Formats: sequence, C-alpha cells, structure tokens
Amino acid sequence: MIEDKVGSADTRLQMILLKSQRPGKKLNRSRQVLLLPCCCLLVSSASALQTAAQESSKTHHSAPPGGSGLNKTASKLRVSADRCLHLKNYQEAERLYKQAYQAGDVGAATRLGAILEEGLSGKYDLDEAENLYRLAARAGDPEAACRLAGILDYKQPQRAKDDGSKPLTSTESLKWLKFAADGGYLDAQRKLATLYSRGKPSPERQALSFKYRMMAAKQGDAKNNFKVGHYLVNGIGCKKDAAAAVPFLKYAAETDPHACRLLASLYASGAPGLAQNQKEARLWQDRYRSLTKRNSQIDGEIIDSFNKKD
Repeated sequence: MIEDKVGSADTRLQMILLKSQRPGKKLNRSRQVLLLPCCCLLVSSASALQTAAQESSKTHHSAPPGGSGLNKTASKLRVSADRCLHLKNYQEAERLYKQAYQAGDVGAATRLGAILEEGLSGKYDLDEAENLYRLAARAGDPEAACRLAGILDYKQPQRAKDDGSKPLTSTESLKWLKFAADGGYLDAQRKLATLYSRGKPSPERQALSFKYRMMAAKQGDAKNNFKVGHYLVNGIGCKKDAAAAVPFLKYAAETDPHACRLLASLYASGAPGLAQNQKEARLWQDRYRSLTKRNSQIDGEIIDSFNKKD
C-alpha cells in the first residue's frame, strides 16, 4: 500500500508522474493548491521493498526447511534476490526470494509478499501476499505486520464516524499495526498516529495519537516532530508545555515553514514556560518567509516542467 511522505523537494518532484494522466493539458500556477498535495500520495513502492526483512516462522503455510539460522544456500539466494530488487529486475527477484524462502529464509516471505502485493513482477496476488506477510509477522517482522494490516483494511475497510464511535480499523489490522509500531516500524507509527486523530477523537484517542506521533518524531520524522510540537503547545493528548514543544518544532523547522511560524508566535507572545524574545521571533519569522519562498519556487519549477513538455 502507498504511504504519503511530505516536506521535501524530492517528494514534490514526483508530481511529474501525474503528467501521463493529463496528456496535452497545460497547468497554470493557480492550480498549484489543488495539484501539489497529490505529490504526497505518490511514493515509489519499490524503494520501500529494499528494507531488510527479519526472520520468520510458521503459519498455515508449510514452513520451509532449515533451522533458525540461515544456511549458505538460503543466504546466497537472499543476497542475489536483494541485488535483483535493487536493479529493479523484479521477475528474477521474485524467483530468487521464493527459492530463498523454500531454502530456509522465512524472512524472504516479506520481500516476496511485497512484490506480489505491488504487482512489480507483472502479476498481483493479494491473497498470497497476505499469507506470506502473516507468516513473517508471526515470526516478529514489523514490516510484514504493517503490510498485513494494510491488506486486511483493503479487504475489509472500516471507517470511524466523526464522534469516533466506530472502530478506526478492523480488530486484527489494529493488532498488527500496534505490533509493528511498538516494534519500531516508522510507517506503522505514522499510520496509527493518523488513525487515532481522525474525526473528533476522544481524549483517549488523542493521547494514543500523541504517543505514536512522539515515537515517530524520535525516529526523525519531520512531519510528526511538527505534530508533537503542535500537540504540546495546545495540550492535545498531553499537558500543555510550550517549552517542551520547542525542540520538536525546531527540528521540523528545517523543512516545514509552519513550524517556523509557530515558533515565531511562541517567542513573540512569551508562551507559559518560554521567555518572550522578539529577536528570536523575528529570526523564525524570517525563516518562515525564506522557506515559503523556496517552496513556492520549487512548485513553480515543477509546473513549468509540465508546460515545457506539453
């Protein structure tokens, strides 16, 4: 499944892929507000597959031969499969991951499942991908658990009402997401943080959203550093603490103009626990303008690249 990534020029440049969906049509700058958020939905599924998978164990699939340690045959097959994946030779990668799995590398189940889920080798097989993810997830692979949750939700979507009275996701999906997030898998932490903040969340869900945003922020996720800062400033799912928010906001402010603006506001007003500092406020206001201008220029270059090729 596809996960959004926000805040970098590299992500913005993926908008160029949308050109194939709008042949012969020029874009004007007035449409940036509508088109640019679409960048956040375009992420290369192949790059996500190159994360190393952990070893796996038994499920309703027949367990492959071999013990807990990988034998030489399985190890060599895994190295070759990873190389093919890196080179985007997906059909060969699929063949080798399958052989590695059969030779004793149950961790190859995650890689094989990802190829089948995304259809990278030319065929989609969600049922087989689900089986493989379940195998690896039960062995403790957090990436497999997160991907399994995605497939379960795709097959049985659950949507919460605004009052939060319906389940955010299926019970099994939530179980695997929590397993993956608590196991340190960043994508699962992002998803849970977003799930618990949907609609009009209860105080309990706000606290859970804050928990998982904090976990993601500590792994260096810029978006969730800003969110943690915002939650701390406003007391969402936690006690208000503007001073504690500052380090998170400063980290996010490297790329996020909204973090700069919030820092400028905090220093200008002298929020509780934070001394008023007009010089610091001006510094962050200037940083906000600089980042906003830079992002606008990048946006303009992307729009111009569409028009030049039309």
